Amino acid sequence: MKNETAILDPEIVKELKDIMGQDFLLLFTTYISDSENKITELKRAIHKEDIDQICRVSHSLKGSSLNLGVIKIAELCNKIEMSAVQGDKR
Repeated sequence: MKNETAILDPEIVKELKDIMGQDFLLLFTTYISDSENKITELKRAIHKEDIDQICRVSHSLKGSSLNLGVIKIAELCNKIEMSAVQGDKR
Protein backbone atom coordinates (compact mmCIF):
# COMPACT_ATOMS: atom_id res chain seq x y z
CA MET A 1 0.00 0.00 0.00
CA LYS A 2 1.34 3.41 -0.99
CA ASN A 3 2.00 6.08 1.63
CA GLU A 4 -0.47 8.77 0.56
CA THR A 5 0.03 12.32 1.76
CA ALA A 6 -3.14 14.09 2.83
CA ILE A 7 -4.24 16.95 0.58
CA LEU A 8 -4.93 19.27 3.52
CA ASP A 9 -3.67 19.35 7.08
CA PRO A 10 -6.92 19.71 9.06
CA GLU A 11 -5.13 21.16 12.10
CA ILE A 12 -3.56 24.00 10.11
CA VAL A 13 -6.84 24.70 8.33
CA LYS A 14 -8.75 24.79 11.64
CA GLU A 15 -6.17 27.09 13.21
CA LEU A 16 -6.35 29.45 10.23
CA LYS A 17 -10.16 29.46 10.35
CA ASP A 18 -10.04 30.30 14.05
CA ILE A 19 -7.53 33.11 13.52
CA MET A 20 -8.90 34.54 10.26
CA GLY A 21 -12.61 34.21 10.92
CA GLN A 22 -14.58 35.50 7.97
CA ASP A 23 -11.39 36.42 6.12
CA PHE A 24 -10.47 32.74 5.81
CA LEU A 25 -12.41 32.40 2.55
CA LEU A 26 -10.63 35.43 1.10
CA LEU A 27 -7.28 33.96 2.16
CA PHE A 28 -7.95 30.68 0.38
CA THR A 29 -9.42 32.40 -2.68
CA THR A 30 -6.27 34.50 -2.94
CA TYR A 31 -4.12 31.39 -2.51
CA ILE A 32 -5.96 29.61 -5.34
CA SER A 33 -5.66 32.57 -7.70
CA ASP A 34 -1.98 33.06 -6.87
CA SER A 35 -1.34 29.33 -7.22
CA GLU A 36 -2.90 29.25 -10.67
CA ASN A 37 -0.52 32.03 -11.74
CA LYS A 38 2.47 30.28 -10.21
CA ILE A 39 1.60 26.98 -11.90
CA THR A 40 1.42 28.76 -15.26
CA GLU A 41 4.77 30.40 -14.53
CA LEU A 42 6.23 27.05 -13.46
CA LYS A 43 5.06 25.37 -16.68
CA ARG A 44 6.76 28.10 -18.71
CA ALA A 45 9.99 27.74 -16.73
CA ILE A 46 9.96 23.95 -17.18
CA HIS A 47 9.35 24.34 -20.91
CA LYS A 48 12.31 26.76 -21.14
CA GLU A 49 14.39 24.53 -18.85
CA ASP A 50 15.05 27.61 -16.69
CA ILE A 51 16.36 25.89 -13.56
CA ASP A 52 16.63 29.10 -11.49
CA GLN A 53 13.03 30.08 -12.25
CA ILE A 54 11.79 26.53 -11.62
CA CYS A 55 13.46 26.62 -8.20
CA ARG A 56 12.12 30.08 -7.33
CA VAL A 57 8.53 29.40 -8.34
CA SER A 58 8.30 25.89 -6.90
CA HIS A 59 9.87 27.10 -3.65
CA SER A 60 7.42 30.01 -3.42
CA LEU A 61 4.39 27.81 -4.10
CA LYS A 62 5.69 25.23 -1.62
CA GLY A 63 5.93 27.89 1.09
CA SER A 64 2.49 29.35 0.55
CA SER A 65 1.00 25.86 0.40
CA LEU A 66 2.64 24.84 3.67
CA ASN A 67 1.41 28.03 5.34
CA LEU A 68 -2.17 27.15 4.41
CA GLY A 69 -1.89 23.44 5.13
CA VAL A 70 -2.11 22.35 1.49
CA ILE A 71 0.33 19.54 2.12
CA LYS A 72 0.05 17.59 -1.14
CA ILE A 73 0.87 20.64 -3.29
CA ALA A 74 3.78 21.51 -0.99
CA GLU A 75 5.11 17.95 -1.33
CA LEU A 76 4.87 18.05 -5.13
CA CYS A 77 6.58 21.46 -5.25
CA ASN A 78 9.37 20.14 -3.08
CA LYS A 79 9.91 17.24 -5.51
CA ILE A 80 10.00 19.66 -8.46
CA GLU A 81 12.43 21.96 -6.66
CA MET A 82 14.74 19.12 -5.64
CA SER A 83 14.68 17.66 -9.15
CA ALA A 84 15.56 21.05 -10.62
CA VAL A 85 18.43 21.51 -8.18
CA GLN A 86 19.75 18.07 -9.10
CA GLY A 87 19.33 18.75 -12.82
CA ASP A 88 16.74 16.02 -13.30
CA LYS A 89 14.57 16.74 -16.36
CA ARG A 90 12.02 13.98 -15.72
